Amino acid sequence: MIAFAAVSVCVMVACGSKDGSKEKADAEQVAEETSEVTEEASENEENGEEADARAEDEIVAMINDIFDDSDIEYTTNDQGYMEANIDLIMDFGSIRLCDLVEQVRMIDANKDETEHFIADWNWMLNCFDQGGVEDIEVDVDGDTAKAKYWVSNSGMRELYELALVKEDGQWRVDDVLTMGGQKGSKAEEMTKYIEENQ
Repeated sequence: MIAFAAVSVCVMVACGSKDGSKEKADAEQVAEETSEVTEEASENEENGEEADARAEDEIVAMINDIFDDSDIEYTTNDQGYMEANIDLIMDFGSIRLCDLVEQVRMIDANKDETEHFIADWNWMLNCFDQGGVEDIEVDVDGDTAKAKYWVSNSGMRELYELALVKEDGQWRVDDVLTMGGQKGSKAEEMTKYIEENQ
């Protein structure tokens, strides 16, 4: 009986040793997998930060390009709308924004009172004698972003805010949310205008 008990203890000890090795191996594997996940998350975070930084640089460059083009002469064509404003928006606007501008443009071209176009004004600049763009701030969220900046005009600083979207690898203006310090969506304004004039 004593011999049987001794054998049983030996078997239990042996089993315990085996189970302990397995637990240790499992713990090491879990630690290794956790480390890999942590490294991957850290790498993804770094890549995300780098992508956001690149997007911010691209948006700042785009806004500066808009202002570089601000000395275009504004001329009224034979349909009665101002081509330079439309061209500037078409160069930097999203598909949605350009479509809205085109619809407004067609409505206004058929009107007798051609001096009241809501698509004529250059919303991104909002002035002809502006002194430049300053203090551009960009907040990127995936393929959308918002940009705030100040325009100096005749000694005054006016706040602007743009909604942007990435289309075909390029950042485009999708809406103007604040113009000259006054909040209000240009896309919503144009949508309402189109609905009222259909």
